[in-house]
Amino acid sequence: MTRLLLRRPHFSLVVALLSFSGLTCSAIDYIRTPEFIADPAPHLALDAIKSLRVTDTLLVPTLNLRVAVQGSVFAAKGIGGSTASAKGSFVVLGHEKAALNALAAQLYADFVQKLKDAGWKVLTYDDIKDEPEVVQLARRSGDGPLALPTEKSQDGRTSFVVATPTEAQNFKAAMQGLHWTFRGVGQKRNATILIPHLDVFSPQLWGETRKGYSSASAKVNTHPGITLTFAMIVAQTPKGGGGMIVKTKYPVISAETVGTFIDAKDKSPSAANALSKGLSILGGGGSISRSSAAYQFEIDPKAYATGVQASSGTFLNQAAKAIAAGKP
Repeated sequence: MTRLLLRRPHFSLVVALLSFSGLTCSAIDYIRTPEFIADPAPHLALDAIKSLRVTDTLLVPTLNLRVAVQGSVFAAKGIGGSTASAKGSFVVLGHEKAALNALAAQLYADFVQKLKDAGWKVLTYDDIKDEPEVVQLARRSGDGPLALPTEKSQDGRTSFVVATPTEAQNFKAAMQGLHWTFRGVGQKRNATILIPHLDVFSPQLWGETRKGYSSASAKVNTHPGITLTFAMIVAQTPKGGGGMIVKTKYPVISAETVGTFIDAKDKSPSAANALSKGLSILGGGGSISRSSAAYQFEIDPKAYATGVQASSGTFLNQAAKAIAAGKP
């Protein structure tokens, strides 16, 4: 069996180690939230922290919190001329724009305070919002029922909304990245720009496949938990250095329930669970078996906020500690 996991910023599935019929399978790493909270340092990758030593001033103009609201996962396995495939799609209900922006604002404020506690001089959006070059920066407008900007994952399977501390802080990024957008302000203030980016996915869906002597199967599993699929902080120093200075090495998954599956519509027999006999290797023709299911997931706003704070807040706290090491 293989349970799928995608680790990059725009991907969003869950992981586990699975094996079947003596097949060798490799698992992609992950960390559970309690272990991450207890000791986050080993699970973060650091780079170019020393580049921050060019100034004692940081500028944190915004924070991007990307929340998955719709998507799908696909799993397939073949044997001989036969193929089994399964697909699960989901829609998340219960999010509100004000609540997501408030969650981003709390993460932002906590991160800024941690940096100040470490001895940095920290500028925020309020310190630069009236500067002409900031006033002129393009903002992203919201679309869809949540009136928030939307983005697609690289594979096109997941739709996200992007929440920021305030609407005015939902900036359109330059081609080089959002940190590059503020390079002029950073040089003027002799400040290093920091932009936190967090990707949160709920519910948890993952594909699973098996292969035996004469059959193959595929299915999609679900869990009402929450995953910090990727987090990073990018930097731009007034001298042009920086880049991605802190990131998670792998997803942080929580088994805590943050909502309820309220609907699952079968789109073919055996919802999201397919079995195909490998007739070709027995001398017959191949076969194809497909199945799919559609899920609706209603979040519990309080539990969801707690889940985001547990993983994303821990990441930002530990990132602030790592950044403190780069202070001149």
